[in-house]
Amino acid sequence: MLSKSMTVEAWQFRQRLQIFLRSPLIYYEDFKHMVSNRKNSFRS
Repeated sequence: MLSKSMTVEAWQFRQRLQIFLRSPLIYYEDFKHMVSNRKNSFRS
């Protein structure tokens, strides 16, 4: 059971990595958005 879940996590990570390599700009925009949201939450 544990090994199966680890395999699923590894597969999901690989999928995410492929998407990241294919579209770094989208991830960069997401990252900027996330950072600005975090700053806003720190302020309030």
